[in-house]
Amino acid sequence: MIAAPVGPPAGAAGYPVLYLLDGNAVFGTAAEIVGLRARRPDATGISPAVIVAIGYPTDLPLDLDRRACDYTPPVAVDDLPERPDGSQWGAVGGADAFLDFLLDTVRPLIARKIPVDPQRQALFGHSFGGLFALHALFTRPDAFTHYIAASPSIWWHRYLAQDYTAAFARRVRSIGVNASVLITIGELEQQMTMIEADAANAASRAQWKQHNRMVDNARELAAWLTALEGRGPLTKFVMFEGEDHGSVVPAALGRAVGFALGRPAR
Repeated sequence: MIAAPVGPPAGAAGYPVLYLLDGNAVFGTAAEIVGLRARRPDATGISPAVIVAIGYPTDLPLDLDRRACDYTPPVAVDDLPERPDGSQWGAVGGADAFLDFLLDTVRPLIARKIPVDPQRQALFGHSFGGLFALHALFTRPDAFTHYIAASPSIWWHRYLAQDYTAAFARRVRSIGVNASVLITIGELEQQMTMIEADAANAASRAQWKQHNRMVDNARELAAWLTALEGRGPLTKFVMFEGEDHGSVVPAALGRAVGFALGRPAR
């Protein structure tokens, strides 16, 4: 799904591009945010940009099985975590193949259709999509200029804070990483909401949320990345007050647009 400005880009470099995962769920919201804010770039700092959303052939907002395969890094069967509903995982570990598809098939297709700036390419993902954005950062840090990991499911892959980060730190020390990273989280993603507390599975849900440390993991990873600044990526962390894992998506998209496509407001 593509939303492109009607007129030509302001500069010779072309339009910046924001790539979105879970396109069925977020394309319309993101396109409207950019379209509204880009009407007055002098006031908002947001110039016209291209929105590219990658989704699935379904009328549903999410294809849970396909995204679980496409967005998760390779992992041994013995290392798979417990699934939130206790069921067995289907196909997983396809993140490298999906990243190749995104970079080698989708991006050249967009460049053939629309004049785009190769030096302003951003990737946004939420939940498993946020995990994928981090996987792309750690394995292909030059692929995008901006990586936005919204509510990243760091809990899924225990090596994210070990093997990946160790190799990434070595790269930062040796040649540096010139990218910008935004990690966002909802305040209520690690604690029970009032609605969850009233549910029949409240006890198991509370245990699962505490075990997965969504807020702590996101904050700790952001702090670790921030400590690499100088030769490492410019890193921002935002926690949205009063939002849970689902309600935080529009807020994360709004912040992602300003982060990837705009000038700093302050």
